[in-house]
Amino acid sequence: MAKRGRRKARGGPRRGGAKRAEQVLIESLPEAGEGPALCTSLGRGQVGRELARRGWSPVACWFLDLARHGAAEAAGPLADGLEFVCTENLPDAPVGCAALPIDHQGDGELTRDVIQQALLALEPTGTLWLATDNPKDRWLRELLKKLPLKVNPTASELGVVYRVRPEGPLKRVRDYGADFAFRFSERLFQVRSLPGVFAHRRVDLGARALLETLPPEPGARVLEVGSGLGAVSLGVASLDPQREVVALDSNARAVACTRANAAKNDLSNIRVLHTTAEAYRPEPEFDLVLANPPYYSKGKIASAFVDVAARALKPGGALHLVTKRPRDYQDIYERGFTDVEVEEVRGYHVLFGIRGEGPVPSAAE
Repeated sequence: MAKRGRRKARGGPRRGGAKRAEQVLIESLPEAGEGPALCTSLGRGQVGRELARRGWSPVACWFLDLARHGAAEAAGPLADGLEFVCTENLPDAPVGCAALPIDHQGDGELTRDVIQQALLALEPTGTLWLATDNPKDRWLRELLKKLPLKVNPTASELGVVYRVRPEGPLKRVRDYGADFAFRFSERLFQVRSLPGVFAHRRVDLGARALLETLPPEPGARVLEVGSGLGAVSLGVASLDPQREVVALDSNARAVACTRANAAKNDLSNIRVLHTTAEAYRPEPEFDLVLANPPYYSKGKIASAFVDVAARALKPGGALHLVTKRPRDYQDIYERGFTDVEVEEVRGYHVLFGIRGEGPVPSAAE
């Protein structure tokens, strides 16, 4: 899961709540289409709905995160031939049209990866439409110059649209994944990460702080909420092969990385779930919940992490949560936890709370 927040894009009215890059792209798509199409969405699938309305079918609208996928499905009924998908990679079936809205403040490596996948999915006569919400874009323009493409840009006060047609196969298909190692408790772990996964190419200091403050006896059942590439789950699972570790994440690539890294390190006691914290409904049977919540969404995701921890823990079980903003958790006593302590580790605050007795209120109550 990504940590960095996003500034709100500025601009004029938006169609159906679309992000600015998505609005710019929708207004530039050809009026009539035919055949299969592929797209991504920064909002609730508006590009996919527009492609289907204009005659493209089938249309696959791809999301990396299950929460955004669910929000798109909840936004209204799907047109015939339109499907919202949440998978590790873009669907690779040949398409005549691919449409990608690009947030200029987004993850650059993930953008490169997704553009490459879209180009590989295009039929020889297909067209790729790209839109950025930066009217003075240079980054995307320079990226496209390096590829065997015919590029026609159209600029407006809201952004730039690029109509792209391949002029031959890609000379090089790049692997954007990263293989590296990290050490914990005298064991060296070999892991792989992908763009869009927190944290790509490294184990972040927050995850290390969680590992370094594990209780001496974590218990028989441990839940990690928001596993990212899986480093914390690998560490706690390696301490006892009889311990069951459940790792969940809403990011399809994070789920894939955690599963692959568990297998690579021969840790069969890790079970990985692709779900959001809000949707997970565990029985209260865990001894320990570990969490490294993101800072975006105005604290809503962090709040959901605390809620799922309160639901998952048995009375007397422990929550260990790492943050740089402990003030965001001032209401934790009202959320079912007692005996709360905070320890500073590696520039972070690790919050320790014990699940109390009785019913667990949510943040909304």
